[in-house]
Amino acid sequence: HILPGQGIYYNPPMIRDGKKETNTGYVTDLITDFSIDWMKARDKTKPFLLMCQHKAPHREWAPALRHLGHDKDRVYPEPDTLFDDYAGRGKAEKSQDMTLEKTFTKLDAKLVYPPGMTDADKKKWDEYYKPRNEAFEKANPKGQDLVRWRYNRYLHDVTGCIKAVDEGVGVAFLGPQGRLLRGVLALGEPLAEVAGVEGDAEAGADQVGDAAGGPKVGGEAVAVFAMLYAFRSDTLSHV
Repeated sequence: HILPGQGIYYNPPMIRDGKKETNTGYVTDLITDFSIDWMKARDKTKPFLLMCQHKAPHREWAPALRHLGHDKDRVYPEPDTLFDDYAGRGKAEKSQDMTLEKTFTKLDAKLVYPPGMTDADKKKWDEYYKPRNEAFEKANPKGQDLVRWRYNRYLHDVTGCIKAVDEGVGVAFLGPQGRLLRGVLALGEPLAEVAGVEGDAEAGADQVGDAAGGPKVGGEAVAVFAMLYAFRSDTLSHV
């Protein structure tokens, strides 16, 4: 199962054996389920490599509907670099626009529906986002207040995405199904820069891990595992 381009979060089309197919559900759950199904059906007499690669938490970091409101409207601590002006650094840092201040679209902000949603999905979406979006539009924040609003909206959304990945890792590799494996190698992707802790991957990963409610190992939040390789450990001499 392959996502065309980066794929979409809700009811994503995928390519399977060269043919496009439609799917119903949340992309992280689907990828997890397809991975489990493949493990159950594999030839258990042979070595194998499974690549379970999630879209989450890439843009536009849209959470599973069950995780909307997971943080109970938490106001997140602000990193020292939230309003960084990049003084004393090169042209690239100053001219780039990938910041909460400059490049945060309506889709990023969840002011419009993400693609692929059904009417039933939109109803659940509106139960959470609609009153909060109306309050935002009424307040009409500017300047640093707008950046603060975007920062808290972003962290709710991205950690909500990570929670579904965290659940998938637990179901597929740490729960009963994981006992089918002789070994598991997991590679994580710390989200330091997007958490606003520039130049400090460990602090950034810890901050995102805390926000998602996940444990931390070696400076990386377990919750942000974006890629998993499962293998028969007796086929490899070194890990």
